[in-house]
Amino acid sequence: MPSAARVRSLWQAYTQLLERRPLATNMATSAVLWGAGDLAAQSLERRSRLGHGAGPAALSQGDAAEWSLNLRRTAIQVGFGSLMWTPTAHYWYPLLDRAARSVAKCGSRRFVATKLLLELAVLHPIFLLAFFGSVGLASGDEPTAIRSQIAQDLLPTLGLEWALWAPIDGAVFAVVPVRHQVLVINAGCFVESVGLSFIKANGITLPGEHSHEDTIGL
Repeated sequence: MPSAARVRSLWQAYTQLLERRPLATNMATSAVLWGAGDLAAQSLERRSRLGHGAGPAALSQGDAAEWSLNLRRTAIQVGFGSLMWTPTAHYWYPLLDRAARSVAKCGSRRFVATKLLLELAVLHPIFLLAFFGSVGLASGDEPTAIRSQIAQDLLPTLGLEWALWAPIDGAVFAVVPVRHQVLVINAGCFVESVGLSFIKANGITLPGEHSHEDTIGL
């Protein structure tokens, strides 16, 4: 286990990098977190199909022995997180702060509520459309399959996004300085990246529906 002094030293080095090169540092952070999230999602998929799966999606013992990580899928997730999400967030949060300042006093409840409303109503839908579209194209999905997944999964996924991020964003907007918001939100992106990677590969099956893995390839 690293000592407390070692942890403080690493944190200070990281924050110094963040101050000097915020975009590059956040891109590197996102790459690590989104890559780890996809690896975690693939591991969960394998365990689920081996231990509890049923039907054509389940893995047989022989298939399990030959199963390996889809590193191309991981690379695509890393690319989205670092090259699309992070630059967007880098410019979005200062813009969001200026927009909220124009209608409310900084730090007030109205200020936080304005930022939260714009975040949930504007950023999240656009972010999910970009995710399903760009990751689908990079994965080689046909345009019809991408449109089908957006039609089936966008609204349920958006609901899950709001449930996850509403309390996190509210706390971040209330107490975290703008220059550190991408860093803090990136930490939450690990959980999000696990969920989005799983949904992109498997879709969301609501009660009473059948899985649509035949439309979205792993």
